[in-house]
Amino acid sequence: MEQRMFATASSASARPLRGREREWRSVQAALDTAAAGRGGLVLVDGPAGAGKSRLLAATEDGAAGRGFAVARVGAEDLAQAGAERGRSDARRPRLMSVDDVPGSADGVSTALSLLPALLTHQAVVWVVARRTGTVCVDDWQPPGAVLLELGSLPAGAVSDLSADILHGRPDDELSSLAAGAAGNPLLLVSLLEGIREERLATVADGIVRLVHRQLPRRMEDVVGGWLRSLSSAARNLLEVASCLERTFTMDTLAALFGGSPARLLAPLEEVVRHDLLLIGLQGVLTFRHELVRQTVLHQVPGAIRVALRDESPGRIGELPATDGSGWELLSESERSIAELVAEGMTNREAAERLFLSPHTVTFHLRKVFRKLGIDSRVELTRIALERDRCGDGLDATSGG
Repeated sequence: MEQRMFATASSASARPLRGREREWRSVQAALDTAAAGRGGLVLVDGPAGAGKSRLLAATEDGAAGRGFAVARVGAEDLAQAGAERGRSDARRPRLMSVDDVPGSADGVSTALSLLPALLTHQAVVWVVARRTGTVCVDDWQPPGAVLLELGSLPAGAVSDLSADILHGRPDDELSSLAAGAAGNPLLLVSLLEGIREERLATVADGIVRLVHRQLPRRMEDVVGGWLRSLSSAARNLLEVASCLERTFTMDTLAALFGGSPARLLAPLEEVVRHDLLLIGLQGVLTFRHELVRQTVLHQVPGAIRVALRDESPGRIGELPATDGSGWELLSESERSIAELVAEGMTNREAAERLFLSPHTVTFHLRKVFRKLGIDSRVELTRIALERDRCGDGLDATSGG
């Protein structure tokens, strides 16, 4: 059996656009229109990390390969760029790309509104990427414009990306971890490239298996960038929410903040608008991406995690005396799995021992990690060893 670690980096620009085949065909059609002498406008919408910049870069490469003159301009320079291109030689088709249009500043809105007048008789195609989740010009869509809304990647694309970056198909455990990206391309690529860079997995017989189940440092960089775009109140809300169960309510959050739910409406609306939290039926809240929750949780000091867990409504006064690790919160099934994993077993080995499926073990192990406020097997082993030592001492003292 051949087994190897990852040694070489994969080029993002060389990778195919996984899961964006329909959008790519629309872009190609717009380039065909410009090559025929008529202008076009493509609007690319999507939340943070949806792959807007990646699609723009691929469009620029494709247009350059077809002989287009390619230019990227800032949103603030739209009006001036449009006027200059209107006076320039139109014999050569052009691509004008605008990445990451910000908020609904009057200047940006006015500049965008000028574009349709430049399209009819010029061989120019404009591709404009706009942020969703912010107060922007989402409603602006002139007649004839092509709107591409980038959503989550399909499951097949996730598997293909794993093969592109890690040179193998992910096993059940890695697939479960990757599912925490909820199809967000930036989160998924950051996770996979971080695993490769930090050598957290091996590939054998075409299957990628995790060696260490921990989040790579790249995740902190990506999620940290998203959090920095939020207000301090919204960041604080996410930090507290990450310490709760996967699903929770507004009342639970409000109780932990010591106030009325109305006080949290503004920061909650902000994180929902940025696609970080989802509101479900009857006001149930959950993180949009489990990887974001885990990354935020990892940055919360352990003592604060325990304090928030202890103060959470429905748990006050219900927890037995503990050593602060949270082991007593585990169900019998979760403890059995945690003990085997702490002994060094893989998820598959633990599944065989307990006559369970690897998927079931992975599911329970994620719950174990959440309840203990940890994110690696190393931390789980440390907690188990400390409990063994404490248990031996208690037995000797009690004479049991």
